[in-house]
Amino acid sequence: MRLFRFIQCAPLLLATILSACSSDSSTGSDHGIPDLDGLANFVVDSARLASSWTIGSDQVEAGSCTSIEYGITPGFHRVLRFSVSTPNVGDADAVVGDPLAHIDPNHDGNFDDSDGLFEYAPCHNHFHYKHYATYELLPVLEGGALGAPIFARKRGFCLDDSEPFLPGVDPKSWVYRACGTLTQHGDQGVHAGWTDVYVRTLPGQYFVLDDPAQPTPPGDYVIRITVNPPYLPDSTDACPVRDEQNFCRVLRESNYADNVATLHITLP
Repeated sequence: MRLFRFIQCAPLLLATILSACSSDSSTGSDHGIPDLDGLANFVVDSARLASSWTIGSDQVEAGSCTSIEYGITPGFHRVLRFSVSTPNVGDADAVVGDPLAHIDPNHDGNFDDSDGLFEYAPCHNHFHYKHYATYELLPVLEGGALGAPIFARKRGFCLDDSEPFLPGVDPKSWVYRACGTLTQHGDQGVHAGWTDVYVRTLPGQYFVLDDPAQPTPPGDYVIRITVNPPYLPDSTDACPVRDEQNFCRVLRESNYADNVATLHITLP
């Protein structure tokens, strides 16, 4: 669960959620088995989004990962924070696998043969999965139309079984909880009935409201979260799956029509 990466291993409490503060918490733990018979289906938990958003401030330190990886100017910023939960309500797992297998398929230590699904984040010393979700803030214009989107600073993701989501799911049935590093193999994915969660306290899990390049004056806005969004590949991006409109998707699903959640808010 993303909570442990933010508060840096608060002992005992997080030990009940994950076994130790490590990129791989599967060792020595009872957990479920993969379910590969069928297809995943991702949705966005709109209730979690609606109950979690808040306006506050964030102090970004010079030289911090938040400043380096998300390009945020050091100092205090007014921010719109929110949590995102993306449950897999399908009848099978969404399997990403080991980032090292994507970055270095022939295991020669050279990343030139990467399939483009991951990018390495040196500041965090782990891999980020690309194109898993987009966070947009859209102004509501006069007449009700939506203006050009402002994107949240978070870009990379590590897919794991953060919490059970569907009723009756065994809390011990998780399968995927290893992000992986340059030296440790990972196993990313979301088990059927589980959800991948990014809590609002995570670095970059917000919109910067005082960015002079993208001003956000008081008014009505729409937060739009899209999981497994359609995209057009560039020269460095993989295109694992094509949907009915011939757009790329990073994960195959049984239904792409339920991948978006929106929330109308008013910024004071």
